Amino acid sequence: MVNSTGIRRKVRTGSKREKRVGDIDARDGADLVLSAEVKQFTVGKGTLPDLAEFAHLIAEHQALGLVVALDFDPEASEALVQMGLKPLSRADLVERVRIWDPLKQEIAMNAVLYYVGFREQSSALYERVRAFIAAVEAEAAAGPAAS
Repeated sequence: MVNSTGIRRKVRTGSKREKRVGDIDARDGADLVLSAEVKQFTVGKGTLPDLAEFAHLIAEHQALGLVVALDFDPEASEALVQMGLKPLSRADLVERVRIWDPLKQEIAMNAVLYYVGFREQSSALYERVRAFIAAVEAEAAAGPAAS
């Protein structure tokens, strides 16, 4: 079993400036095991040149390289796979989280709150996330009839 450490930084900071491969890096000791580039838009073919260096570094480190985005044009998705990267859309992530057990979901939400509150240092965003969590919990407590 690999015990990895995730390293993430404030959004909108360059990975190169902070000596990281992607926006989120996971390491096993000094070895990079996973790195993710996060895009807040639909990735099209025009974005691929911007990901070439990331793909090169992933291959060099023999790590898992994820590109996480709102969505992907089909051609861009296939090209990313050919580059050795794994595209993950928002819908893909929702499907994965949907099957998590409640404890894992709670741990993830606590991690989000920590990140927003202490890494991003955004009290407004922290309160919006807390309100979102409370609304989801209230909907879940009301049961399937409320949906």
